[in-house]
Amino acid sequence: MSDSRNWYERDRGLNRVYNYSDGLSYIPESVNDLLVWIERMNLMEGDLTDSSYISFLSVLYRHNRRMLLSRAKEEFSRRRMLTKTDFKAYMRSIMSESGNSMQSEREIAMATLEAFPHLKTLKETDEIILYKDGVYVREKECLTEVREFITTFTESYVDAEGKPYTEGMGKRAMILEFIKSSSFIGLSSFDSDDNIANVSNGIIDFNREDCTFRFIEHKDLENPINTFVQFPVIYDGEATCPKILNFLTDVFGKEQLDTILEFIGYLLFSTIAYQKALLIIGVPSSGKTTFYDLIRTFIEGIGNRSNSIGKYVKNLPLHTLGERFQLANLIGAVLNSFDDLGKEALGETTGFRLSVTNRFLSGEIKNVQGNVYWYNRCKHLYLTNDPPRPPRKTGYQFWRRWLVLQSFTEFKDKDDMTNDDYTDSKVKIKDPFIFDSLIEPNELSGLLNEGLKGYIRLTKRTHFDKKIDNVLRAKSVWLININPVQMFVSDICLISTDSRVNYDEFVKQVNIYRKERGGEAISKGVCTRALKKLSDDKIKKIHSGKRIDYYKGIEFNEDFKQYLSDTKGLGDVVSFMKDIEKDTLYINNDREELLRNRIIEMLCDNKDEYIKRENMKEILSLEEYYDDILFDSSIQYLITTGFVKNSNRGLMLIENGEKI
Repeated sequence: MSDSRNWYERDRGLNRVYNYSDGLSYIPESVNDLLVWIERMNLMEGDLTDSSYISFLSVLYRHNRRMLLSRAKEEFSRRRMLTKTDFKAYMRSIMSESGNSMQSEREIAMATLEAFPHLKTLKETDEIILYKDGVYVREKECLTEVREFITTFTESYVDAEGKPYTEGMGKRAMILEFIKSSSFIGLSSFDSDDNIANVSNGIIDFNREDCTFRFIEHKDLENPINTFVQFPVIYDGEATCPKILNFLTDVFGKEQLDTILEFIGYLLFSTIAYQKALLIIGVPSSGKTTFYDLIRTFIEGIGNRSNSIGKYVKNLPLHTLGERFQLANLIGAVLNSFDDLGKEALGETTGFRLSVTNRFLSGEIKNVQGNVYWYNRCKHLYLTNDPPRPPRKTGYQFWRRWLVLQSFTEFKDKDDMTNDDYTDSKVKIKDPFIFDSLIEPNELSGLLNEGLKGYIRLTKRTHFDKKIDNVLRAKSVWLININPVQMFVSDICLISTDSRVNYDEFVKQVNIYRKERGGEAISKGVCTRALKKLSDDKIKKIHSGKRIDYYKGIEFNEDFKQYLSDTKGLGDVVSFMKDIEKDTLYINNDREELLRNRIIEMLCDNKDEYIKRENMKEILSLEEYYDDILFDSSIQYLITTGFVKNSNRGLMLIENGEKI
């Protein structure tokens, strides 16, 4: 036996690991407890150092106040004269004297393990967990269930001498200690298989090589799958979900639907290889919360009919993920989701960034000394009306982790609909009972199938749709929605008390401007509320009969008014900004978007060095979407938006104001 061995110390409910050869001692709570630990670590075999057995006898002396006290004192008084052989003989004698009682506890423990064949004990937290209906359960009821079995079993148990067994607190503790010592397992052994999705009636085994999957019922599994997660959905390969698909299309539009379904598929499996969090920005009453409740029901079940509420979905605000103990709250979680994320400026984002991209995490748990380690499977979903302001000097490493979707369709009660609302494609009549229809079992089974289809698309493509999955769009859509009209007003408008602007023309130009920057169109009502918020209610709507004709307190600037006059009202804000060469902060077309992202990739691959423009041009000239004009405008865009630093030595990617 090696002199350098680890010992577990149980002290005030904490679990610590010490190196015994350094002279640190295991401190037991009782002699019996001590003997269990001796047996656990196989102390009776192999060689011991002098410091080891002297220190161990010292510990025994301090704690044997009731049993074997005189012998402990005797041996302690001459401990320096003991040989290793003497010490081992002494420990064998103690084991022999206590053997009969310990044998009973050991037999009861073995009977308990036979009754719970898949029982495990988490070595980090000393929790007993049980395998139930295809999933390992971490609940206090597990320990209660084991204790109840021990009590029932010992009522009819007799020892080797035929005497009835009398259970006491100490004996029960010893039985539990035997059980734990035979069943230890680490947190890192759970949810480590990226290709398994666990559902109510079986597991979905995904083959990444050919992007196919097979379904295996739980009863047909040879061995339990080490997972804490089971989706409360029944797999039925024929199920469909027309109501859910219609709802998602109404909320997100056809352009964003595939991304939503791919993200749902991403939730099913424990991999975090795609390294993306999802932010949904939308106006109030746009269906965001109903979508949030749908996803939560898909993961955790329905109300009090599920025993997993709050177990698989955590509700940690994005602002708090960097705080102490917060990361450990994500152990075993499928999703961290927060509805109605506040607009307060974000601070430190390291905790968020780690949990989005790191497969293996470590963190602190309250009342447990040191860090614990686990396989991370948690994804992130946040919903907001007003996105929080990003951290100062936010760079590529923050923006690359985001998929930003928009939900600007308003759902209104029929009695609240106006004439404008009936002609506005961004306003729909609310169905107050829609949620109940979405969570029907067959609909959820259909959503599971759609999620699997989405995950297959995602795996074949190896990334989300690049029209949505790129840092430039993420940043642009995030910033433009901090206030839906703020950037437009800043670039195109003047605010003054006596100003006026045509209502329909203003909303039209706002939506053209937003579309060019990746933003979704907004309704007239949303535009009006955003203007009032921006101006502290100084901008008013002016009615002409039942029709809203003007905004009072705002107007287009003189240059844009002249441009509209010259084009006889046929021009738009995008053409105007191109004409006056102000168009450096928006995406021209797909080719330029691809080129910008390719430039960022090149700079990221060479993050410790500057790259000359000429060298970059030479490499990019071989790629089909390269163009000299697009290259120059793309570089200017990246410099202007703070992604790239320009100097005489060349170009370098910027992260948090410094080179990466």
